[in-house]
Amino acid sequence: MNIQIIGESEFKKIEAARRALAHAHARKFAVLDLGNTLGLYGLSWCSELVEPIVELSLDKRAVWVGVDQQIAAICLSQGQIRLSLALNSNLVQILVGAKLTAVLTEDEVLLFNPDFSIRLIKGLPDLAEEIVMTNESGLEIWLMSGESLFLDMQTGAFLSKVA
Repeated sequence: MNIQIIGESEFKKIEAARRALAHAHARKFAVLDLGNTLGLYGLSWCSELVEPIVELSLDKRAVWVGVDQQIAAICLSQGQIRLSLALNSNLVQILVGAKLTAVLTEDEVLLFNPDFSIRLIKGLPDLAEEIVMTNESGLEIWLMSGESLFLDMQTGAFLSKVA
């Protein structure tokens, strides 16, 4: 999996069904190369300073890609774009686990099940910096304020705050 920057005219030649991330007012364009079998997928986004994040699922059955306020998941067995979602704020991190994928934005965390359905969307009290999987059932979310929150992945509740 490699990302190559392309021009807008090249991006427009990619069929719409293969545009994993497509922003209406994009300034940057790229292709995500998934090899000879699956081929190229188009990406477009606004920010000229931010590069896409690409994460392979642990079972190697999907690739997650996101940039700016967009996230997508591509099934590697069939080449289908299984999820393409606009986010409410800028993407910070994609964390792939065995039983879920966590997407951290500046002001919320989204949890996705292995079938790409949304398990949880939870707002954060401050700007987010990083997310770490602590165990089978929890995530620790570090905020810009230096505070951290523990999120129970089953209930969606914040269980404790650690300074």
